[in-house]
Amino acid sequence: MSVDPLDRLRRPVATEKPRQASSSSEYSVAPEWIGHCLRMAGDAAVPSLILRSRDGRVSALSYSYLTAVRFVPSSTIELDFVGYAVSIEGKRLQMVFDSLANQTVMELAESAAEFDEGDGVPFIEGIAIVATQER
Repeated sequence: MSVDPLDRLRRPVATEKPRQASSSSEYSVAPEWIGHCLRMAGDAAVPSLILRSRDGRVSALSYSYLTAVRFVPSSTIELDFVGYAVSIEGKRLQMVFDSLANQTVMELAESAAEFDEGDGVPFIEGIAIVATQER
């Protein structure tokens, strides 16, 4: 009998205890959106972080080149990648920081103001990506 490799994404293994993605949401083995700006990986492998801007630009930066994650509790997360610096501005970013530090974030997207859900759901006002090296 062969085992389907996608079974791990479809349901949790009975011997594993479910982890909590956050205090306000239940752990999922499949990728899921939390609010409009944070997509968690669940048990999926995440080789890169996808960053989406309001204007339609999309960037993917490899987690293997992530060298530092810093959190300024008032409203900013700073990421250092080899060759790039990323700044994320927003509200309620503690969950985003924790997930980035654990490399379990698949996507981050800038949100329009009318989508601020409050109640502990992260809200990303802006994402800035700056090249730190000449090509």
